[in-house]
Amino acid sequence: MTTVRSIVSIIRERLTESYWFLPALMAVGAIALALGMLHVDEAVKQHQIRRLALVYSGGSDGARAVLSAIATSMMSVAGTVFSIAITTWRSPLGSSVRAC
Repeated sequence: MTTVRSIVSIIRERLTESYWFLPALMAVGAIALALGMLHVDEAVKQHQIRRLALVYSGGSDGARAVLSAIATSMMSVAGTVFSIAITTWRSPLGSSVRAC
């Protein structure tokens, strides 16, 4: 029993030490998720999708408006973060950080 545990721990240790283990695991998970979603897409009919409240049904103009609102909010956040970064860099506290 102890040899089985030691073998399992050695295998687990070698897998977790590898740089490729987690990306490979994520890639396999993404492929499985994609195949599962394709299966769900084929199984669910179009009229069933329209009954669901979670699916967006606003049309192309509505989708354009939603994407425009998302892009505008992202630019606002980026501008605010940039402004805070510049203010911090110019402050007296920022000068000690700049000198490093």
